[in-house]
Amino acid sequence: MLIYGSQIEASTAVTSLTKQESKEKHNDTLKMPNTFTNVSQYQSLSEKCIQLKANETSQNKKIQKLKQRLQSQLEVNKCLKEKLDSKGNEIQNMDTKLVEFKQEFMNELTCASNFMLQLQSHCQTLSEQLEAKKEKEEIQNKKTEVLSNKTDIISQTQDYISKSTKAIVQQQGELNKKMEIIQKNQDSFAKCSTRLETLEKEMKKLNEISETKHKHVEQTNDVRNNGTDTLDKVVKKINTLEAQLITITKVSARVESLENEIMKLNGISEMKQIHGQQTLQMKKVKKESLDQAIGLSDVKCFEDSQLNIGHHEQQISTLGEADLVRHLANCEKNPGHANFIPIKTFSIKHLPLVHQNTDMYAFIKAASNLTVRINVTKTSQYRPKCWPNTEVPYFLNDMRGRDCLRTGSGMVVKVSKSNEISYIDQWNVTVQTATSVVFDLLEAKCTSLRFFYDAEDSPEVVLNYVDCSIYHDVNKDTCFIDFKTYDKQLAAKLQSLVKWYDTLYQKVNKTANCDDFMFIVSHPHGCSKQISLGQRLDRHTSKPSSDKITYLTSTCPGSSGAIVHCIGYINMNHTGCLQSGENYCSYRGSFYRSD
Repeated sequence: MLIYGSQIEASTAVTSLTKQESKEKHNDTLKMPNTFTNVSQYQSLSEKCIQLKANETSQNKKIQKLKQRLQSQLEVNKCLKEKLDSKGNEIQNMDTKLVEFKQEFMNELTCASNFMLQLQSHCQTLSEQLEAKKEKEEIQNKKTEVLSNKTDIISQTQDYISKSTKAIVQQQGELNKKMEIIQKNQDSFAKCSTRLETLEKEMKKLNEISETKHKHVEQTNDVRNNGTDTLDKVVKKINTLEAQLITITKVSARVESLENEIMKLNGISEMKQIHGQQTLQMKKVKKESLDQAIGLSDVKCFEDSQLNIGHHEQQISTLGEADLVRHLANCEKNPGHANFIPIKTFSIKHLPLVHQNTDMYAFIKAASNLTVRINVTKTSQYRPKCWPNTEVPYFLNDMRGRDCLRTGSGMVVKVSKSNEISYIDQWNVTVQTATSVVFDLLEAKCTSLRFFYDAEDSPEVVLNYVDCSIYHDVNKDTCFIDFKTYDKQLAAKLQSLVKWYDTLYQKVNKTANCDDFMFIVSHPHGCSKQISLGQRLDRHTSKPSSDKITYLTSTCPGSSGAIVHCIGYINMNHTGCLQSGENYCSYRGSFYRSD
């Protein structure tokens, strides 16, 4: 349509130009004079007129050609218009078909979505049925394993009981023999006692004789001049008395040796009785572990597991940090906290006499400077239900996904400068604690650290989450968290304290003796820092991943994750408390001594 309009405009413009030129020419001819001066001018004018007529005819021909072209172009445009109209009709038909197709597609899509929903529900029911089937199979497998374990444990206990009964029978036979020997020795002792009584009587007689001897000696001095026969008799009498004295001393020595033998035999019989009591106690312990293994206790466990009767020592406060003082006052484990020493009152006199030296005192102070209180406000939903490879419930598995304040303890073990951004001073502060306190990165993001909390009036030096990374070992209950900070002064202070601690650590552990001295610095009930001193009790070895060290060093809720400084050993994390009252931590090895 645009082409057609432009062509019409061009044709009208050409016709207007030709008309104007013809008018101008006609006017020029009219202006010509009626009389001519000469013939030459007339001829030139006639030639011009002829030329103008020729030009006019040529222009008319051109106009005719242009008109023909315009007519042909108009016909072409008409054809194009007809085609465009037909195409428009086709497009309208296509639009109607497209609308119909959309409607059909939407209907099919709704049908497909309904089918997908039905399919998803069907798949969900199938997956639930499959999971239920798997759970049933797992329960069945566990039942079979428990039954096999039952039979194995019963056979082992029966073997142990048979062996112990045989050993007891043998011990009873040996005891009977020993008792016969004791009876014989007692008889001989009775004979010796009667003999001793007779010897004592003879001793009295000999004493009397010795007194008479002295009298005789005096008499001999008086009657020396009376003759030598009486002197010889007195000498013989003295010799016999001396021989009798020698025999009496030998008999008394023999009696003393017999008494010592009788005492030894009595001690052996007492030791046998104690051993018998110990064997009975061992049988009782085996029976208790058997009862636990076959499901007669509340917690299903394994015989060598130290985790089956323990619990964590984190302070859980549903009302937040303001409620921690109440937990401290209402403590049931250590009422009054008499065995805890505040940092400000701690002195070298609190240490045992063997360890009252400046190095040990400085080492404990250095450890206390690096001890931090850990606040965690969220419990991860990714905590396992049970400890690895056991059916023992894992710490706080019933609080997974909940927001609640938990407090524990830890220690700064490393401070280093971060090289991620060269033009910004960024530092990494590495804290060691228990995995049961900070389990994963989700809990680490909800964790804050309080430094130098030595008393209730201490200034608050808190490091909140900016960015961090975490490494943890569930079996050893050990966790290392790298907190990032931009506080240059805090990082420099902690770095110097870590260097001082490492120096004293090497010095104290190289001079370690065998009295198993240990100490713990923690934040009981999330309150100010406290020191507790004690000794290692025992090391329980069942599997490499579950070695435990037990101790009676005082701890409270809030002490979980605190470093257990057992002289001569690698630093370990306090894990929790057993039902027996003993505290325990995971054993990680020793540097300077062998167990």
